[in-house]
Parts: sequence; C-alpha cells; structure tokens
Amino acid sequence: ELLSAVTKVTAAWKIDATEDSPASSVPPRCAFENEIEECQNIAERKRGRILRETIGQNGVLFIKLAQTAATRPDLIGDEAALALEKLQDRTQPFDDKIAKKILQEELGKGIFSEITNSPIAAASLAQVYKAKLKETGETVAVKIRRPNLVDQVALDSYLCRLVLRTYTRIFATAERDYEILFKEVGSGLLEELDFTQEAVNAKDFTEAHKHIRFLRVPQPFDKY
Repeated sequence: ELLSAVTKVTAAWKIDATEDSPASSVPPRCAFENEIEECQNIAERKRGRILRETIGQNGVLFIKLAQTAATRPDLIGDEAALALEKLQDRTQPFDDKIAKKILQEELGKGIFSEITNSPIAAASLAQVYKAKLKETGETVAVKIRRPNLVDQVALDSYLCRLVLRTYTRIFATAERDYEILFKEVGSGLLEELDFTQEAVNAKDFTEAHKHIRFLRVPQPFDKY
C-alpha cells in the first residue's frame, strides 16, 4: 500500500501545464485570498487533492508527517506545502458508533446525562464530543482516540524507518538524513498518543502561566 501511494502521488505530480488555466483567468483578489485553492490552476488543485486523499488513506502517521511537512516548504516545496495545509483542520472523523463503543468500554455507562451525537471537532489522533456530567452537571469535552491507533502507528513507524534507511543508503549524497527527521516527528507523535501525559502537561501549563489572567486551559477530570 505504501508503494502504491508513492506511485500515485508521483504520477499526480507529473500532471503538467496542459491542464492549467491561463494565467489571466486567476482572479486579482488571489493576492489577498485566504482560500488558497481558489487561486490555484486546475493542475495544482488536482495534484493537491490527490496528495491529500492519498495521505489520508494511509493512516494517522502519514497525516501527522504531512501536517509537519506543511510547515516546511523549504523541504517539500511551496505547492506541496500549500496543499497539505488543509490536513491541519480537515481530517475526517471516524464512525460515531465506534467512538461511543470505545467510550462505554473505557468509562462505562451513566457518566454523562447528555452527549452530542457527532463530534464537535476531529483531528488525526482523536475526535471530541461535547457532553454534560451526570454527577455535577458540568459541561465537558470528551476526547476519544481513534481505534487501534497505537498498533497502527507502531507498524507504520517501522515501515517508514525501513524505507527512509534504504533511501539514505541508496542515495548516499542526499543533503538531509530524512530518517533522523522522521524520528523526531515519531517520538513526538508517541507522546501525543498518551492522553494521561497530555493531562499532566495541561496542569503544568496552567500552573506555569497562572499569572496570565485571560488565559484559560481546559482542566482534566482525574476521577475519570
């Protein structure tokens, strides 16, 4: 599947100017347009869509790597970086029935008096539901990790390291050691998968910035 994805993206990036719109057709407002896609020609839009869809189909690790890569146009080029920016906030949620099943297995029944049917936010690692605690009536955010995520990330990480190690050996003159870059992203991702550690970090952050009156940090409920 990884080889198929690489082949698909490589083929997409060979889409040339034969599908491009004339430069004169680009609206003048594009110099100030926030919606980048509105200012791209047909070939650029197609390449960007194929790139995002292919990455999205290959799991959370690749989405996370792409999100990181989107901040580095110096490494992947401006066009690819702009295309990947949309992965930052347009991740598809997973099935609500699966999410509610995970929630029930982890916390049991009867904790919430109400909870939204669909997530109010979805990201590459988890999605969030708005709920109300039955015991206190407090409104809370319930963050549910995507199913089988740890095992998937572990397997994908191994495969990526293997591919990058092979690439580095074949292209010994490569200017950058991509395996090292990947290790940095991978280690950060494993930390993000630990929601218990995230709760600790939230408390530490709150304590360190308590002097900033306008700053509010969501506080975890240790009881659950």
